[in-house]
Amino acid sequence: MLVVTHHAAVVLLEASDGTGAVAGCAIRVRAFCNATGRLEVRLEPDEIAEGDRKVVFDGRVILIADAEAAAALSGRTLTVDHRDGQAKFSLRKTRTQDASTGVSDGE
Repeated sequence: MLVVTHHAAVVLLEASDGTGAVAGCAIRVRAFCNATGRLEVRLEPDEIAEGDRKVVFDGRVILIADAEAAAALSGRTLTVDHRDGQAKFSLRKTRTQDASTGVSDGE
């Protein structure tokens, strides 16, 4: 599954708290190919389902993906930048240093 940078994990955790997240819920990452064949992702709140891969940060599940999305995102890192006062997530190929500074899946 993908690696989440520390900063992106903090933003995901804050977003979960801000939506009144309850136990058994997290932000789901969905992976799909757009019309040009480019990999894109969608992040949305969802319930944790059996078999989901999970990214755990600060003792909480912050990101979930089904097996297909987890496989499609393998070797990628989720990052975040702040532009115009909003958090903008993006994907990049995982770098060697991401493994030591990022958060990877817990299951």
